[in-house]
Amino acid sequence: MIKIRSDKMDIIDNLQITLQKAQRLRMTLRLHHNDAEVNKVEAKMRALKGQIDALVAAAMDDWKGSATTVMTEIRAANTGLQSSIRDIQKSVQTAQRITKALGQLDAVIDKAKKLI
Repeated sequence: MIKIRSDKMDIIDNLQITLQKAQRLRMTLRLHHNDAEVNKVEAKMRALKGQIDALVAAAMDDWKGSATTVMTEIRAANTGLQSSIRDIQKSVQTAQRITKALGQLDAVIDKAKKLI
């Protein structure tokens, strides 16, 4: 069983970190005048926010799966997302990096969905 005060809140905190990184990605893309990709990121941000809200609402219930595994996967996705943001900022293979970043956001959203 996951402890409500630590494990569940740690997962929610890490999802919030992912949301913050997505916001940074959105700003970076805006600075690069890539409005089409900004729209994709914003859609994913809305989806992630929805998952965070659902997890917060369900924080008193037991989650399916292992908090440790999910948290490890979310942290790995956050690390990858940060790396993609840095690469986009450097304008190195921007299209590939954007696709990778969007995929990492999808991975976190999918992990969050499995918790409900």
